[in-house]
Amino acid sequence: MAHDSVELISIKLQAARACLAGDELPQAKAIYREILAMDPRHGDALQMLGIVDTELGLLDSAVDLLCKATELNPDSDNAYYHLGFAMCKLEQFAAGLIGQNPPEYTSTALFT
Repeated sequence: MAHDSVELISIKLQAARACLAGDELPQAKAIYREILAMDPRHGDALQMLGIVDTELGLLDSAVDLLCKATELNPDSDNAYYHLGFAMCKLEQFAAGLIGQNPPEYTSTALFT
């Protein structure tokens, strides 16, 4: 990725954080989508967009995004925490409590 792209993503991340601090979730969501259009594997943007979608009640989207974030950053405790939280809101309690991706979001069955 070119230096200019990395710098632009950094600026957009700061703008998105400012939107979140101001409780401007739709604006933050739009900025995270712009980042993902530039870099679809940007783990922080995936995670933060998943958190925003959880707050907006878009739980299926949130779980999907947070699953992708945990796949890209398997050591991110924060991503797993938010994934578990979103799953619990979807009443997928068993999967959420053990911090695993539910079967319908991954190719691996949870309890096989």
